[in-house]
Amino acid sequence: MAGSLAGVLTKTLVFPIDRVKMMYQTRDDRTFSLGSGMRTTKHILSKIGILELWRGNFATCTKIIPYSGVSFSTFDLYHDIIFSYLTSPFQIRVLAGSFCGITACLLTYPFDLLRTQLAAHWRIRSKYNNYLFGICEITRTEGFLGFFKGITPSLIGIIPYSGIQFASFHTIRSFLETKYKKNIPFTIKLISSSGTIFSGLIAQIIVYPLETLRRRQQVCILPRRNMFSNLRHIYQSEGLQKGLFKGLSVNFIRTPVSHAISFWIHDFIKKKIKERNYSQNAIS
Repeated sequence: MAGSLAGVLTKTLVFPIDRVKMMYQTRDDRTFSLGSGMRTTKHILSKIGILELWRGNFATCTKIIPYSGVSFSTFDLYHDIIFSYLTSPFQIRVLAGSFCGITACLLTYPFDLLRTQLAAHWRIRSKYNNYLFGICEITRTEGFLGFFKGITPSLIGIIPYSGIQFASFHTIRSFLETKYKKNIPFTIKLISSSGTIFSGLIAQIIVYPLETLRRRQQVCILPRRNMFSNLRHIYQSEGLQKGLFKGLSVNFIRTPVSHAISFWIHDFIKKKIKERNYSQNAIS
């Protein structure tokens, strides 16, 4: 529950940034910059309204509730299993983070695809009249496998991303809990979160071309070729900055905000749940 609530609140807060980025990331005929992103945002606000910036957010929340819940909860499960085979705490956390990311990705990928198709749509009128219509339309035209377009680069990318993210967070937190006897000052938490944010940014840079490929496969603007051929096609036609890494600059704004909010809310809610359970047990 803590992971789900943290995920929903974080994704909803940063969703307008994500939506504008995806609008450019999935198009090979539009050049992205922070200035063009701001102009697109202003255009949406003036022509349609502020709520349009959250087009596709319901699909995001529908995905993030199980995704965050599964990833945060299965991390502890995988951690305990791998602990029986390895002794290095950091290696255990990296593997547990990778496995929990793969599990959550597989279970929630159809919602990610639906979110991308809605959010990346440039026209004023939505691609689908409603979410149920979108599900029926994808099923009718492409079948069940249509919900898993772009799953391969997504799974490959989630392995280092989720592994680094979880390992850095839990390693830093473990060090601080040992030093401060689990009573970590709020200012120290904020400072220490910079390490997690930095490692998250590094992980995103490493896997970003795979994210670009996934988004484009989800909206069907690439031919049905293997992953490496499509990556080469994007690089040859658009280059690195304007193609494979299009929109990356937005992540340097979005990632620190989302990482800090997500892990802080998760720990805060988890702490409150534990305190409530402890008080109830004490009374009983």
